[in-house]
Amino acid sequence: MDPRTFSFLLLFSGTALAHDVDGLLQQALSNAAHETIECAAYFQIVSEGMLNSEQQETAEAYQNVSGALIERADLITKEAGMLQATILARYEMAIRDMMAKIDNNFVNMSILVNEYAGACEFLTNNPEKRLEYWTKRMLDPQID
Repeated sequence: MDPRTFSFLLLFSGTALAHDVDGLLQQALSNAAHETIECAAYFQIVSEGMLNSEQQETAEAYQNVSGALIERADLITKEAGMLQATILARYEMAIRDMMAKIDNNFVNMSILVNEYAGACEFLTNNPEKRLEYWTKRMLDPQID
C-alpha cells in the first residue's frame, strides 16, 4: 500500500476499524479509477473535437491531459488490485456513452462540457481530494 494512502486511512481509523478497511479502500480506489478514466475519455473527445475545428494546439493540450489521466488510472487500478484490462474496458465504455450523448456529432459538444468539464477539471487538479472524497463516501454512503 502506498504510504500516502496508508497515512490517509489513519485519519479515518476510528470509524474505519468498524468496517472492512481493505474492502473500503479497494472500492474507493475502484471508484477513483473509474472517475479518472471517465475524465480521460472526456478530454480525449474534447481533443478530437478541437482537431475537427482546426485548433491543433488546444487539441494537443487536451490529448496530453487525457494521457496523464490514463496513466493515473493505471496506477490507481494497480493499487486496487484490479485487472489492467479494466482500464481499457472502462475507457471504451465511457467513449461510447459520451459519443452517444452527443449523437456522434461534435457540434453537440456542449452537452459533454456541461456534464463533465467542472468535475473533470477538479479531478485533474485535485486527485488527492477526490480519493479522499471516495474514501469518506465508502465510510458514509450518505456523503454526496
